[in-house]
Amino acid sequence: MRQKTHNLKLPFSPIDIKKVICILLSALVLAVYWKVQYHEFINYDDGRYITENKHVKSGLSKENFIWAFTHSHSSNWHPITWLSHMLDSHFYGLNPNGHHLTSLGLHIANSLLLFLVLCRMTGEVWKSCFVASLFAFHPINIESVAWVSERKSVLSTFFWLITTWAYVNYVQKKNFIRYSIVFLFFILGLMSKPMLVTLPFVFLLLDYWPLNRFKIPPANKPPSAKEVNQIKSSLLSLFIEKIPFLVLVVGSSTITLIAQKSWGSIVSLETAPLTSRISNALVSYLKYLEKMVWPNNFSIFYPYPTDGFVLWKVLMSVLVLTTITFVSIRLIKKAPYLAVGWFWYLGTLIPVIGLVQVGQQAMADRYAYIPFIGMFIIIAWGLPELLKNYLFRKKLILFLAGIYFSVLMTLCWIQLQYWENSIKIFQHAINVTVKKYPSFVGIYNNLGVVLIAQNKFEEARTNLKKAVELQPNYPESQNNLGYALSELNRFSEANIHYKKAIRLKPDYAEAHNNLANSLSKKSNFNQAIIHYKKAIQLKPEYSEAHFNLGVTLNKWNHSEEAISQLEEAIRLEPNFFQAHLALGNILILKDKFERALYHLEITIKIDPNNSIAHNSLGSILGQQGNLKKAIAHFNTSLKLNPFYEEAHQNLGTALAGMGLPEQAVYHLKIAKELESKKIKGD
Repeated sequence: MRQKTHNLKLPFSPIDIKKVICILLSALVLAVYWKVQYHEFINYDDGRYITENKHVKSGLSKENFIWAFTHSHSSNWHPITWLSHMLDSHFYGLNPNGHHLTSLGLHIANSLLLFLVLCRMTGEVWKSCFVASLFAFHPINIESVAWVSERKSVLSTFFWLITTWAYVNYVQKKNFIRYSIVFLFFILGLMSKPMLVTLPFVFLLLDYWPLNRFKIPPANKPPSAKEVNQIKSSLLSLFIEKIPFLVLVVGSSTITLIAQKSWGSIVSLETAPLTSRISNALVSYLKYLEKMVWPNNFSIFYPYPTDGFVLWKVLMSVLVLTTITFVSIRLIKKAPYLAVGWFWYLGTLIPVIGLVQVGQQAMADRYAYIPFIGMFIIIAWGLPELLKNYLFRKKLILFLAGIYFSVLMTLCWIQLQYWENSIKIFQHAINVTVKKYPSFVGIYNNLGVVLIAQNKFEEARTNLKKAVELQPNYPESQNNLGYALSELNRFSEANIHYKKAIRLKPDYAEAHNNLANSLSKKSNFNQAIIHYKKAIQLKPEYSEAHFNLGVTLNKWNHSEEAISQLEEAIRLEPNFFQAHLALGNILILKDKFERALYHLEITIKIDPNNSIAHNSLGSILGQQGNLKKAIAHFNTSLKLNPFYEEAHQNLGTALAGMGLPEQAVYHLKIAKELESKKIKGD
């Protein structure tokens, strides 16, 4: 016999049922999401969050721990999330496998916690299982799980649900210790992601249903004065109970706004007027519901419409939202889950619905991770109610649920494939999204950057050109288009885009460095040095600019200054093997063999397959009279690059010194043939 839900006790049901549900749910989520562990990092925030963040890359340490709590980064202050990323880097390094598995583990934990929390509050095992299953397998939640940068979503939701569990404990038996535990978990959640600012509001909803901490009098019977006073007293008591949480909400919101403003993420009212924001919010509320009902065409980015909103869409959204709200309120006594679920959805989306516009997106799949729980509750409790008059209600519900979850898991598995790497997810976004808006520039730009990294320069140029056409005033795409053109040896065109990037963003150190590289390739060393120095002035810890300046100064016969710049590059980045190699080769020419030997050995240690380093190291050993070791390095160099003219020449000379004339002549002959071909331009 099931006990009433307001007693806040577990229903009388075999504990084994819950265990079986938890095991099956975990196994199914693992089966659907298993391949995520083989996915790469995404070139969209994963760089600044993990792979290019020196504090995260170096793992847990006292210095990094302090940094997590004392700095805002990437428009956010979420120290617990930073610690989570650092912990992953500590154990897995920059192998994405472990990072993905951690996020998947949190999603599984969230699904199980949601089931257990709902089951505990309502006593409804199967309805709670239905909600948890929808949460676990709905494709809209893939973005929060498969995108490592969205660790903050799955981690904050974990604390959201743990805080709710602790809150139910407190409601069962009120005391300071239990209240403090709720407070502690709430703080940890806010420090994971400020999305938890709406949790006190959700607590008030749960106080009504299913916790039954206050009642609303029936509409057809006016309450007595005593009943009115009791209701007011209950509501006042519940509100006072939430005041400490609201103080934290104000503090967290203030810190978040300061962080976002300092990073320039908040869009001004001139760019996105209030009327546009309200229209976008109304339309987005309906679009999220559309994606819940018809899970299709998910994108990593939905561009913000800059040409206004279609009036009928706004009016339709107002009509639908108003109608559902009206029905929810009218049925609040008969179907309390409807009002609770609906206001859960409306309320928890407010921080991310765009009234304070952060970034260029109109909406995002990750924003639905918590809000959709409210809608899932409505479905789980409402569907049996709608079918209660059917003769075979249970069998029908079981049949429909079987089909629905089979479809959801299939769609989830298919959608997950697009998150395998950056190219797939960006191309998918291009295929399913309206691409005419300037805010879509970031997708084409990021895709171009990924293609550049894969040496697909022509494809990169095509995508970056589209980015520039969409938004000519976006300095990053101008710079990246210049880089693609440089790699295609179209230096004059490249310089035009580099200069545009610098004009749009005068403190753009990377654009100055890239322009200098382009100028250097055309032997315009004087101008190149000016831009390298400007890049270093703007970004003193820019190791690549120090390296490039050192190499260029050496070409300009300023070897001492070149050595200084290369040493600085190495100080900033000790494993910068190109800088070690360049410095070693300069030191050879200055007869500083011991120092040269040190840097060349480090180069080979970091990059064992560097044919130039083996040849240079062989040269030093040969000059020191160690011909046997020198020959070994020359042979290694030629094994790595059989057409390396200088290595053939050096090997021939060394073999002659060892008294092996036939072998020496063989390599010297090859060196001469290679030199002849180079002169002819073959």
